[in-house]
Amino acid sequence: MNAQTTIFFDYDSTQNWAVACELSAGSGKNFFNHASPFFHALNAALTHLLGTKVAVLVYFNAGLNVLGLWLWANVFRKVLCWTVRQSWLFCLLFGLTFFQLYASFCVAVEHLMVIFGALLFVFLLKKEKRRQANLPDELPFNDKYTWLSGLCMSLAFNAGYRFLIVGFALCVWMTWQTLRKLYSLHYLLVTLFIWALCGILAFLFWSFVGFCWGAKWYGYAANLYGLFVLRQAVSASFLDLDWLFFFYYSLDFEPFLWVGLLLFYLLGNAKLWPVLWHYCLWAFLLVALLTPKAPRALVMAFPFLYALLWQVGSVLLQKLFKKDKLLGYSLSTFLVLGFVFLSWFLFEQRLLRYLNVSAYQQVAEYLQAQQAKTLKTTFSINILPLLEDHEGIQVCTNDSIWQQTACNFALDDAYCHLLKKKFSLLRNHKQSMILEYPCPHLLSPILFLEHCEYTNETYSMAWKRQQELEQKGAFLYLYDLRP
Repeated sequence: MNAQTTIFFDYDSTQNWAVACELSAGSGKNFFNHASPFFHALNAALTHLLGTKVAVLVYFNAGLNVLGLWLWANVFRKVLCWTVRQSWLFCLLFGLTFFQLYASFCVAVEHLMVIFGALLFVFLLKKEKRRQANLPDELPFNDKYTWLSGLCMSLAFNAGYRFLIVGFALCVWMTWQTLRKLYSLHYLLVTLFIWALCGILAFLFWSFVGFCWGAKWYGYAANLYGLFVLRQAVSASFLDLDWLFFFYYSLDFEPFLWVGLLLFYLLGNAKLWPVLWHYCLWAFLLVALLTPKAPRALVMAFPFLYALLWQVGSVLLQKLFKKDKLLGYSLSTFLVLGFVFLSWFLFEQRLLRYLNVSAYQQVAEYLQAQQAKTLKTTFSINILPLLEDHEGIQVCTNDSIWQQTACNFALDDAYCHLLKKKFSLLRNHKQSMILEYPCPHLLSPILFLEHCEYTNETYSMAWKRQQELEQKGAFLYLYDLRP
């Protein structure tokens, strides 16, 4: 990958890179963008140390993705008594699934959520072990594992606000355990108090950091209000949600998960029931509460579902090895090779064949040759990493802003069609079009599905629209608006 010419695959990654560049330059006006101050501060520090090249954040976030998977493998190794070899094979095989490969291309908050989710689970296990060893009705206020779990939750929430759902699920689970008399009321209240205190202190800390960086003192609270209140007011209603969205997604992109459930049903091993119960309970809570229709909403459920598949497969292979070692080795080899082949096939068909971004490079070279100072785009910011000066770029979200913005050049690509946005005023500039290039990278099915939470489309609607646009073709147009 050429760090000088690479652009990001998705809009959010480009925006996160732009925020990191602003912060490293001393401007903190977008520090609370998407209510992710910890995430932006980390990227800004990395950008300040290693430069603003796209590859810096891409490789760093890919490394975070691998680290998160490795941490979860170690968690499951302790809980399910895996061997070291099993945990490494788990990392290798499930690191090749579509979601993990796709996530490695994105500069997204989900990587940190997975990492702190694994650490949170570790501290909760240690906390539970200590509770069982001591009096169940006692929980000292200075219990380090309670504080560490609260710290993990607060850091994860300040990296990605959707981690609040995990905290909510934990509170519900602990309340349920208290109602079952497994936890005392004192134990529940002290735990919830410490977690809430960690969250409040983290909120105040990042609000202060943002204020010192140049953001408004109420910026964090305003962003959270916009995400949880204003955004929900304009999104699909609870009854209009596509409840089969994740089911269809898993069939098309992660079919291995259903293979695991099928094998579990065929095995009928009573020893696996506790595993299925705990993992499916967590997966159900985390998925059912994630109302936005986007594949990345499954980020905290995937480790549990992968572990279920791995555990079932391990039990099945152990049975075969006891009966016939040759059959066991043969079937293991066949399954591993089949898994790798199918994973790569899905990745190539759903994403890799669309990764052609040469059109943006050609347009950027032309603009630099023309010494263009001002440029307006139709909702897209994909070209930003290829331009040296970002001050003169205006992103237009509708015809009104487009008409009010005076620029020398205008860039139109398929991103506005992906978002179902129409710019009728472009018809007036057909005579001014100077460049036209195919732009296939905006035709990937995963991009259409990721934007369903904004377009309020069902899975089938988004997939159908992607196929229609792919038949027509996606193009990038550059207009010269100079008089």
